[in-house]
Amino acid sequence: MSTPPYNVPFGDVNGIISKLECEQARQRAVDRETTPEAIFQTDAKHSYKLECELLHAKYEDDEIDRIRLGIADSKYWQKDADSAAHCLLTALLAKSRKRHTTDGVTDFRSMSTELRRLSEEQGQSSQQFRRQRDTITDEQYWEKEAEHFKRESARREFETREKWRSDLGAILSPAQSESDDGGKTATQEFLHSRETMPSVMPKEC
Repeated sequence: MSTPPYNVPFGDVNGIISKLECEQARQRAVDRETTPEAIFQTDAKHSYKLECELLHAKYEDDEIDRIRLGIADSKYWQKDADSAAHCLLTALLAKSRKRHTTDGVTDFRSMSTELRRLSEEQGQSSQQFRRQRDTITDEQYWEKEAEHFKRESARREFETREKWRSDLGAILSPAQSESDDGGKTATQEFLHSRETMPSVMPKEC
């Protein structure tokens, strides 16, 4: 006996097809997100730096610099000057560090002092130097300075107290010597005169 055919209602078929279409659309969207688009060589941004490197291959270094002098653009030379300044600073630091290095140990304190002197010779003021130093954000740097100034303040306060005691001792010492010799000090004479003064002044005639 054969099994009778199973009839699917027409409405259910449409629903199934609609769900399949939605699933296919969702899958295509996922595929687009997970699969990167191909990047062709024609889409890459043109690199003038790379182009210059290829053009420079035809010339020697000195000739490249000579040809560059024909460029008449202020912004170009401003960038070039910034680069030259960086090269100068790098060379200056290397030379200074070598001068202040002994047996592989660099005396950065003397190196810093020399660099500040050189800056002042070029017109850098102490105010400009301090403003530049204020841009340092390393908290360990400022911690070292704070601790040093606290010790220095305590040392100066101690020296001030000791000097005051020494000066006071120098003032009192002669008076103490006179007292030991049996003489009266100025303070003792003043007190004695106060004791002998009459309590009531005499009336005028």
